[in-house]
Formats: sequence, C-alpha cells, structure tokens
Amino acid sequence: MQRPAFRMATGAIASLLLAGIAAGAEQPAVAPTEVVQAKEAGGGTFEYRMQLLRTTPTHRVFKVTYPSPVHSELESNNTIPAEYYLPNGIKPGDPRRPGVICLHILGGNFELVRLLCAVFADRGIPAVMFKLPYYGERAERGVRRMLEKDAGLFAEALHQSIADIRRTTDFLASRPEINPERIGISGISLGAIVGATACGKVPRLWRAGLILGGGDLHTIIHHARETRGLSAFIKAQPPAEQQRIEGLIAKMDPLLQRERLQALGRQGRVLMVNAAEDEVVPRRCTEQLAEAAGISDKVVWLDGLAHYTAMAALPSILQQLGDFFAQDLPKGITPPAATSLKSLPPEHRLARFVREVITLIGPSPNKGRCHLALLQADIAEKGKKTRRYDLDLVRGAGNRFRLACTIPKVGKVALGNGASPWLQSQDGTCFVGSIKDADNRALPTYLNPQFLLKARVAWGALSAMTISPNAFRNYLTVTAKRDAKGNEVLGLDIHHRHTRGKAEITFAKDGTTPTSLTFAVDGTTGTVHFRQWQIDTIATDELFAPPGSKHKPVRREDICRMFAAIFNIIGENVQ
Repeated sequence: MQRPAFRMATGAIASLLLAGIAAGAEQPAVAPTEVVQAKEAGGGTFEYRMQLLRTTPTHRVFKVTYPSPVHSELESNNTIPAEYYLPNGIKPGDPRRPGVICLHILGGNFELVRLLCAVFADRGIPAVMFKLPYYGERAERGVRRMLEKDAGLFAEALHQSIADIRRTTDFLASRPEINPERIGISGISLGAIVGATACGKVPRLWRAGLILGGGDLHTIIHHARETRGLSAFIKAQPPAEQQRIEGLIAKMDPLLQRERLQALGRQGRVLMVNAAEDEVVPRRCTEQLAEAAGISDKVVWLDGLAHYTAMAALPSILQQLGDFFAQDLPKGITPPAATSLKSLPPEHRLARFVREVITLIGPSPNKGRCHLALLQADIAEKGKKTRRYDLDLVRGAGNRFRLACTIPKVGKVALGNGASPWLQSQDGTCFVGSIKDADNRALPTYLNPQFLLKARVAWGALSAMTISPNAFRNYLTVTAKRDAKGNEVLGLDIHHRHTRGKAEITFAKDGTTPTSLTFAVDGTTGTVHFRQWQIDTIATDELFAPPGSKHKPVRREDICRMFAAIFNIIGENVQ
C-alpha cells in the first residue's frame, strides 16, 4: 500500500473539511459601516457598528462590533466582535422572526459555530455568533492561553460572558426583523454550559439548544483533560484563594438556574443533545443538568459516541437544532428559495458533488438499489514516477458490496459480499464463505472499531459541511467555467493552513455527472477518471455474486477476518 497516495486520495480532503480545524482567511469587508443606536433592556443605550462581510445565495453575513458592558484591564477585550447571519428575502413589514445567539467551544475554534449560524440562516432564522471574552481579537498574544491556565481569569471571563450575552440579546432585540420575545441561545460544549447558565441570568432568552453540555462545573473542570491546566492552577493556590476562585466559578454553574431552566423545560423549550460516552463532560454532569431542567427523559443521547467523535452525528444535530428553533417562525415564513443547478454558485455545485461522494460511502441504499463508481487514477507522489490505480466499487443494501482494485506492487484485489462473503486470489480462485460456522456476526463487527468510528466522524463532518456550502469559502476558493467541449469545470484553490494546492473537477454537459478530477496538492499530482458514476441506481444480485468459475468453499468467519485485515490496513493508511 502506498501510504502517501492513500493519504492524498482520502485523508487530505477529509482533514480539510473536518470541523475543529483552523479557520481560513476571511473575506475583507469593503462595504460601508453602518452605526446604529440600540436600547438596553434596562433603559440605557449603546452603539453598534455593522458592515457587510459576504453575500451567499441564502443569507448575508455582517461584521458587528459593540461595547462589552464589562470594562476589563485589557482594552481589546472590551469590544465584542460578532457575526450576524441575516436570511435573504426579508422585507419591511414582514412578520418578525426569532433570533438565535450561538456560542463557541472552549478551544476557540469558530468554524463549527459559524456553520451553526449558517444552518439557522438557511432555515430563515437570523443568528449571531460572538467571540467570548479573551478569544480571537479580544486577546493580545498569549492571553488566550492564560485563560486555560489561570482559573481566576477564567472565572472573570465566565461572568463577563453572561454580561456579553445580555448585551447581544439587546442587539438582536433592537433589530427590526427580530421578535424580541423569541430570542434563543444555542451552544456547543463550553457554549452549552454558558448558554444554560445564561437562561437563568438573562430572563429574555426564550429557547435553548444545548449540545454536549452539562452541570456541576467543579466536577467538569477537575475531570476533563482540556481543563487540567485550570484544575492544577486551582489546586496550587493557598486554601483561602482556592476557595475564592472555586466560589466565583460555582456562581456560574448552570445547576443554580434550576427554576428558570425548569420553566423552559416544562414548555418544551430546552433541547439537550449529548454523547453517551462523553470523556470531557461526564454523563452524570449531563444528567444533573437535564434533571435541573426537568427533561431527564427527553435528552437525545448519541449512543457509542464521545465528546469529539460526536462529529459523526453532526448532520443530525444540525437538523434537530434547525427544527427546534424553527418552531418560532411565523406562519407563512419559508426558508430562502432554492435556485436551479445552473444558477447555483460554485460552492453549492461542489457541495452537490460532495454529497454524492458521501452517499457512495455512507449509509447503504434501499433494497434493490445500489451506488456504483468505476474509477481509474494516475498518481505521482513528489519525486516519484506516476502509478496507476483502478477502483470498482458497488454498494448495495445492507452489507452487500463489491470492491475490485488494482494497486501497484500489490496487484489486483477483489472481494465482496452478496449471499455470502467472498475473496478472489491472484490466480483467479474465489474463496467463498459458504461453510457455516458458529460465528454468525455481521461483517462490520469484525472491523477495528476505531477505524469504523473515524469513518463515521469523517462522514459526519463531510455531511455537515454540505448543509451550508458557503462554509467551503473558509478553506478553498471555488470557481466555475466551461471547457472547449462545453463541459462544466469547477476549480478549487485550496488555502488550508496545512494544505496548499489546486484541483479541477470536470462534469459532463448535464452539469451533474463527474468525468475527471485533476489535482496538485502538497507535491502530489494526479488525475482521476470517472469511467462510471451512478448514485441510487437499480441493483441485481449478480453485481455482488462471486466472480469466475473457480469457487472454493471456506468458513465464513475466515473470509470476514480477512476482510477485516484488509480494511484495517486501509484505515491505518488513511489516518
């Protein structure tokens, strides 16, 4: 197996799109700045500045800044930087809509929360994300890292976060398109914890969508690997100072907001989605928060997933959040209208192709249907000669499949699973697992569970990216053109921090069927020819039957274990 080639063919694209990666360069704002006066709930006023960042087919994104109600010693921390996602098509006089405040994770990566805002805007719901105290441009060099090690600063930041949420609620309430009585909050991990606390401290919040959150901050801080710096700092303090800091943090525990959380929970206005195997927020902490909100029997548990591998369920999470907050949309309000394929921007056409790739490798098709891809690739790693790879893949219902590939220095490999699993050797002999044995487990149970989990995470991350195609702009620039034959060509200029390169995907004149992919990324170049590409086509039993006439019956278990060895090797090579 040629590890760099496999990494190019599969790992690079997946790593490029996984949530949690560093943000790409934002588009510079060129629009004029609008200065607006807004009212506070308490009767005062403040000023916010609003500037158009970018326009998408479904929404516009504005850069917004306004003063934090808390004045800290660090001047840069006293201005709140936010991004406001406003759905297209809103006209003066339209019914007012709900708005959602979206909070980011502890690690300070903003791409996941940007994706969440885009999903809301695509549903017709205005959403705003802002950077919590000492994050992004609110911190000078080194200060952000101090936040993870200085528990005193962390406690101060938690208290300022609530004041900033209150100010952001005022910002939304001042907008003419927002119903001030239908402002909700949503957060992931740290954002969910802070959001739950805000529900009690900012009574105007109407609805809360909490993802991977929990209560009992003391337990979480002293349990999670991500907060071990904070834990060590607290434990190193003299008893009196340790008690002071623990007291400041305890005041921000969402469990103290039981009364307000239960009021929201009784009316179905709290959604909790949590990983059943969470290694960061212990399950008992999640259960305490759910009990405080009175929704212990309504928590959506992601079985078999942990805090970070919950990415595998990201498409479902985003769908649930969209449905949850869309309940407050006025009757007659619909998401921004979809456009035809030809009028879609390049990012949306790329997303359509990526969705087909996801469909090919994701959940199996319905009975009687299949996905089919016949590919030929010529790949040259840096400083090495070009090698040819062939891949024929057919995915059927359940665990039925057929995979045939030719790999340099390895030769032809063919295996499949129809009525029985089978594996064809180099001399044409086909070993068929037709001898019954005591082991009747399904084929996937033989595979390395870590490999399966990583595959689920990659599939989930890729799926989530296609929900809001404009998120591609953070990692690559997509352009569209026609070649001399009239075929559509998508050009990809990749500008991820760890990956640089270019690629072109050529489609047939119908604009949907891929014909070739050329790339030059990090010194590896190649061309992939799509000899056949059919998604959700008719399947026959013969597609999955053992080939040839030289069939040798063997134990089914032996074939499954050989499959597992092959797929596990592939899994190791694409990490």
